[in-house]
Amino acid sequence: MQMQMQPTKKNADGLLDLGVSPEAADRALLLLGADGADSDLLASRVELLVQLTRACGNLQNAKLAFSLAQRSEAKLDSRTAPLLADALRCCDCVPAGVRLWKTALEAGVTDSRCLRTAARLGEDGAGQIRVLRKLQQKPELLETAYELARRLNAPGWQAEGSWGAYCDREHGLVWWDHAAPELRQSFGMSLTTGPISLRDRLQVLFKFKVRHAILGTTDRCHLEVSTDGRRWQKLVKFEGTADWQTCQVDLSQFADDSIYLRFHVLSGGHRQGRGVEIAAPRLESYQVERQTSLSFPEAGDGWKLPQAEDGPSQPIYCDKSESSIVSESISIEGLVAPTLTAESKVLSSSVYAESRVEVLNAEGDVVAQVGQDGASDWKRLVLGLHDLQEPEIRVRLWSRFASRGEDCGFYLKLLRLKASDETSLHIRYLDGGHDDGIAEQRALLEMLESSEVEDLEQLANLRKGLPSLRSALILARLLESEEQIPALLNLFSILKDDAIQAFELLKEVAAGEDLLLQSKVLLKSGIEKYPSTRDHLGDGLLSMEEFQDNCRLYLRLRESWSEQETRRGLSLLLTPIADEAPAARRERFITLLDSHPRAEAFIEAWEKG
Repeated sequence: MQMQMQPTKKNADGLLDLGVSPEAADRALLLLGADGADSDLLASRVELLVQLTRACGNLQNAKLAFSLAQRSEAKLDSRTAPLLADALRCCDCVPAGVRLWKTALEAGVTDSRCLRTAARLGEDGAGQIRVLRKLQQKPELLETAYELARRLNAPGWQAEGSWGAYCDREHGLVWWDHAAPELRQSFGMSLTTGPISLRDRLQVLFKFKVRHAILGTTDRCHLEVSTDGRRWQKLVKFEGTADWQTCQVDLSQFADDSIYLRFHVLSGGHRQGRGVEIAAPRLESYQVERQTSLSFPEAGDGWKLPQAEDGPSQPIYCDKSESSIVSESISIEGLVAPTLTAESKVLSSSVYAESRVEVLNAEGDVVAQVGQDGASDWKRLVLGLHDLQEPEIRVRLWSRFASRGEDCGFYLKLLRLKASDETSLHIRYLDGGHDDGIAEQRALLEMLESSEVEDLEQLANLRKGLPSLRSALILARLLESEEQIPALLNLFSILKDDAIQAFELLKEVAAGEDLLLQSKVLLKSGIEKYPSTRDHLGDGLLSMEEFQDNCRLYLRLRESWSEQETRRGLSLLLTPIADEAPAARRERFITLLDSHPRAEAFIEAWEKG
């Protein structure tokens, strides 16, 4: 018996690095070696179990996955284990993940994108199997199907008030707080995500592109975060004017929480400026790959340290105010996203209690700290150390409180140093649609099974400029070619459901023309007035080049002129004097417009000229 214990302790290191207790690691090793496996085989199985634990998030589910995989008649080894880990990350339960992995191996699938596509589109095991087989038969479908399925399940945004989306050629889908001005409210206009889990994540960064022009004294916009969807904490305030730039917000303090994000606009007076525009929102983070408990020397004055047999949830405790304890040295050199996490509470008879977890460098200087003020129940503490340049650190615990009761003191439990590695960077794009559901999932599955690459690619290109797959599926029925997509997206960004009627009108009266240009004209004139506006632009009477030049001029005039003023100006342009050449007349028109941009001043100057 004694001979078997030595390899057991050696092979348990990989599990202990994940924060598994020694007792749980020993039980896992008994399971792995139940068939009498030798030390080398046991070591290889532990490596597999470590991969599965990282994928599942806990040892119990990892053991279940290992057991089911061993009994599935599929070969689980170092070559197939990464694929099983991917399958487990894709599925809601362990048996579903193992089944998906087994099916993928049987179909000869090794690309993890196939697994993710199948997991997102298949409602059940049978549906997932159909997706895998389809992608195996037609691998050219994979890239487009994967992107559509990814965005189908990506966290989306719920728009309230005048928030809406439009398509920009450079930035893709852009959320704008004034896309629907008729829905503008003084208060409560927000763009909000659903819940986003940050479980087992380190160094969480929210990145997005933003452009804003907030000029009114009462207008303001904040980026806010919440853990319950009701109470919000302000993170960033947008004010003044700034062209497109990338913004980065550290959310590491919310690691292991489920959070909501929102852009919240308040506008108490008359709106000034274009407002706020958001593009390419995403979360970047690292997965926890190892975690280590901190060790302390012999307890100091007032401190009580748990014994090894007490378990990880037994707290460190101090009943003496302003007493501190310092850990042994910890190396953080080479670690990716090193982070201290703990849970703490302070019980005190005074409201002026405070507590601190301080990080010391080799000279004993405080280089980082986290804590709380006031007495409280258990609270999570998170302290990122990724910006520190120190190769080694020590941790000091300290608190101040008034003690008049038996239980008063500073309590700390689950104090861990967590870290990752470069390969575990995870990017989660927040570009899904809040109104996508089972119906859209089924429709995409059906389309994948029956369509060719061109049909899927057209849907994907349309989806890039829309806030949901649901909208893309509806509008895709109207398209006759890829060239029509920009015009349809332009109409939909403003008109929403009325875009269908407007697009049908464009296809009828503007066939063969630049539909994107005509969509812009239609949005300025309105659906009802669009045919009449075309008449004033010279439809059917001028060359196509002259007609399009008039359309561009119309759009320029409508930036500050009314529809009636613009029509009068176009009439002046189209009425030559004697044998005046149209090109010379247009040049004179543009020159005068540059110096007299207001309608009244322009018309007065033109008539005098």
